[in-house]
Amino acid sequence: MLNPKYLIGGLKMKRKKRWISLYGRTLLILTSFLIMILAYSIHAEGGQKKLLMGASLPLTGPGASYGIPDKRAQEVAIEEINSSGGITVGGENYILKLLIEDNKYSTKDAVATVNKLVRDKGVKFMRVFGTPPCLATLDFMNKMKIINGSLSSSRKLISPKYPYTFRTYNTSYEVLPPLFKWVKKNMPDIKKIQAIVMDDATGKAIGDALLISARYFNLELEVNYIPRRTKDFYPVLTKVLAKRPDAIYAAGGSNWGLVFKSAREMGFKGQFLSSTFKSEWWKMVGAEKLEGYLHCEPSLTSELVPKGLRDYREAYIAKYKEEPTGLSTYGYIWIHVLSAAIKMADSVSDADKIKNILETQTLLTKAGKFVFGGKEFYGIPHQLVRPGYITQIKKGKEVTIEVIPAARVFELLRNVYKQ
Repeated sequence: MLNPKYLIGGLKMKRKKRWISLYGRTLLILTSFLIMILAYSIHAEGGQKKLLMGASLPLTGPGASYGIPDKRAQEVAIEEINSSGGITVGGENYILKLLIEDNKYSTKDAVATVNKLVRDKGVKFMRVFGTPPCLATLDFMNKMKIINGSLSSSRKLISPKYPYTFRTYNTSYEVLPPLFKWVKKNMPDIKKIQAIVMDDATGKAIGDALLISARYFNLELEVNYIPRRTKDFYPVLTKVLAKRPDAIYAAGGSNWGLVFKSAREMGFKGQFLSSTFKSEWWKMVGAEKLEGYLHCEPSLTSELVPKGLRDYREAYIAKYKEEPTGLSTYGYIWIHVLSAAIKMADSVSDADKIKNILETQTLLTKAGKFVFGGKEFYGIPHQLVRPGYITQIKKGKEVTIEVIPAARVFELLRNVYKQ
C-alpha cells in the first residue's frame, strides 16, 4: 500500500510539471510573437535602404556662419527628396541619410571627421567645406574613390589629379570677372579699389582672383591681408582710406560686416563690393550704411532667380525661421545634383560611372538645370556651371539687377584667364 504522502507529493509534482510546461509553452508563444513583431519592425525599417551622404562642415569656429547654413541647405534638399519617395537605383528604393561632422575649419578636425565618416560609417559621398579642410583631405578621398562635392576657393581643388572631386560653388575666380565687368560698364568712376581679405588659404585665393580680374579690366587694386578673426577694423581701414579708394572690397567672417560699418563711420562714401552678403549684417551695420552694396550671389526673392531656388528659400524659412544666405544654395544644389547623377548612373557604388555622369551630362533637378565644366581652366570639367549674378542693396532690400547666362560667364572667363 502506498503511503498517502507520496501520493500527495506525486500529485504535487505532476501539477508542478504541468504548470511549468504550461508556463514554458506560454513563454515560447510570447517570445515567438515578440520576435515576429521585432522582425516585422526591422523589415518595415529596412523596407527602404538608406543611402549615406556625409558632410564635414565648420559648425563651430571661424567658419560657422558659412557651415551652419550649408548644413541646413543640405537638410532641406534631403527632406524634399525623401518626402517624394527617395531615389530608385538598380530597381531598389533608397532614402537619403545625412551624416554631419564639425571640422571647426581646421585641417586636423577635417582629417579626423572625414576618416570617421568614410572609414567608420562607410560613407561614399562627401561634402567638405572650407579651403584648409578641403586641401587636407583631398588625397585620402581620392584614394578611397569618394565622390566629393567640396566648397573651397583654391584653384588646387579642381585638378586631373583628383578625378572624384567636384566643386559645387562658384569661387572668386568665377564670380569676380562678371562683377568687375559690370562695375567697369555701369560705374566708370570706379578706378581704384582697396581689398581687405583673410590671411589664410581662402583669402590668398580670393586675393589672387581679385588681382587677375583687376588687371584684365584695367582697375587699380591693392589687397590687404588680415587675420580672419579680426574684430577691430579701424587700423586696416586707416591705411586703406589713406589711399583714397573709389571702392572697398571685403571678404571674411561673419563679423566682417563691421568693415563696412567702420568705413562709413570713418567717412568713406564710396562703393562697397563683395562676393556675398550675410543677413546678420542688416542689424550689425544698418541698411542705410549698406545702401548700394554690390555682391555676386542671387537674391532668393528675385523673379530672375530659378523657381526651384525661390522654393528653397521658402522651405528654409519654414524650417529654420530665418533667411538663407545666397551662398547656402550651393549645399542645396549639391544634394540635388548628386542624387540626379546617382539615378542617371543607376548605381550607388560605381564611383567611376557616377563621376562620368557628373562630367558629361546635363542634370535636371528641382533646384534647376546644371552641368559641370571648366576643363579649359582646371584641366578637368569639375566646376559647377552657374549663371553670374549682380545683386545690389536698394532701400533695405537685396535686389538682383542682372543675371549673366552661364555660357556668357564661361566665355568671359576664357578671355580673362588666357592671359
